[in-house]
Amino acid sequence: STFKDFQNFFHHQIENDGSRRCPRPCDYRPQLQDGGARKGHCHTAKPGEECYNHVIYTQRQVAKYKDLYSGILNANSSFEDVQHFLSHENQCPEPCDLGSNKSNSSAITTCHTARPGESCFSDILFAKNTLIEQDASWFRGSGLTQNSSNDDFQAVLHNQGHVGQCPKPCDRAAESLAELNLVCETAHYGECYDSVIHAA
Repeated sequence: STFKDFQNFFHHQIENDGSRRCPRPCDYRPQLQDGGARKGHCHTAKPGEECYNHVIYTQRQVAKYKDLYSGILNANSSFEDVQHFLSHENQCPEPCDLGSNKSNSSAITTCHTARPGESCFSDILFAKNTLIEQDASWFRGSGLTQNSSNDDFQAVLHNQGHVGQCPKPCDRAAESLAELNLVCETAHYGECYDSVIHAA
């Protein structure tokens, strides 16, 4: 495994205080099971590959926890739709056949603006009113301030991995800004760097 593989693994670990153990590594794409880089910029997972197992597991989770994936994936989502979703989570490469089942691929592009009573809306308020003051490093590089709109916060939370709780907002400007400001940092020193070095 590469340095960025380990850093990405630690990025998905949440500390007791809610912070991530490491920032998301920049320009990270998971390696295929055989250790080769992505070929032709796409690869549809096959049985025996780690990505294939992730897709099958996620399909089962989508069927079991419909509300968690609402607006993102559903029971009719194709294998490629789920793999595409996992490619944004840095768990799989982009599938080659995305869009071959157009009726299902639309599930991934669906947007939903969070409303009061939804977990994403609570996350937005917590981030906007508390977290941004307590731990500004969580939003470093995002361009967010306490005066940013709820949609701006939702877009950043969506891109930071709160996908299940925070779907992509319907405000295209907020979504575009969040994508431009995706926070990434490849560790060169500090606790994250030490964790990665000791893991390798």
